[in-house]
Amino acid sequence: MVSTKTLYNLVNGSLLRARAIDCPRIVRFRPRRASKPLKLNTKCRVNRTYQDYLSYYQAAPDLSLVEIDTVEGTKGGKVLLTMVLTPFDIFLAFLRDQNDAASVIKSFDHLKEVLGLELYCQLFALVLTDNGSEFSQPTKMEVTHLKGKSSRLFYCDPKAPEQKPHIENAHGLLRRVLPSGSSFDHLTQQDVDLIVSNINSYSREKLNGSTPFKLFSSVYPPEILQDLQVSEIDPNDINLTPSLLLK
Repeated sequence: MVSTKTLYNLVNGSLLRARAIDCPRIVRFRPRRASKPLKLNTKCRVNRTYQDYLSYYQAAPDLSLVEIDTVEGTKGGKVLLTMVLTPFDIFLAFLRDQNDAASVIKSFDHLKEVLGLELYCQLFALVLTDNGSEFSQPTKMEVTHLKGKSSRLFYCDPKAPEQKPHIENAHGLLRRVLPSGSSFDHLTQQDVDLIVSNINSYSREKLNGSTPFKLFSSVYPPEILQDLQVSEIDPNDINLTPSLLLK
């Protein structure tokens, strides 16, 4: 017994007397195009390496740093764009249907709209990320045209998660609710906002027992976090387990 696919291959290879024109279904089928993997444009790293970041930060150590990353669910499913505003340990996350540059840019455009460009540049003065292809359009995330204010993006060295420790620590809390290997396809942005609010209301020893929410709100108006859909959760109600999302 020979499979249909094998017969088609034999015909196309001229190994049988029959020709493709004798097989109407072969004629109708178009050759499938292999999908091309999205490659990182290495030119985006020019003047944006980790060493460039260190030099830039050394010249302006008061600038606010944001570390960003991607957290994946199951392969091919929804993903999260995650970020930590390091001066306050504020954690943010945005649900994306797929892991591409367009969805990352869309999330950053949303942040610019919600915060306004001046505040965005103040909070996102420096952005540090890895070399994923989804981050290969830095100019679309930066702001360089405001007088006296800007937002610059830099890349960590390959395979160097220790260069952005804040986001790695935040992922540890996130994975308490969304364990590795779990699907994000059932999540809504409201679910993600709930997780984010619980994480930002969780007290930290390094913050002297305070929370990222309280620390940020002591410097900036609380309306900013409200606009970002971050709420303060009562300490007795904090839940960093998968049961948080049980409905």
